[in-house]
Amino acid sequence: MISASALNSELINKIAQDFAQATGLAVVVVNIHGDEISELFNFTPVLSVDATASPA
Repeated sequence: MISASALNSELINKIAQDFAQATGLAVVVVNIHGDEISELFNFTPVLSVDATASPA
């Protein structure tokens, strides 16, 4: 049986990926605390490093 959180995670990633492909924008979904809850889509290697860095 698939857990609700796993299904939600897959759905969030699918929506983010579809949006990134449709718009060409870099996309990451975050929760209300600013924690990433999706994969990174359409980020260049430089943007990926910046996106995963802790804020100063």
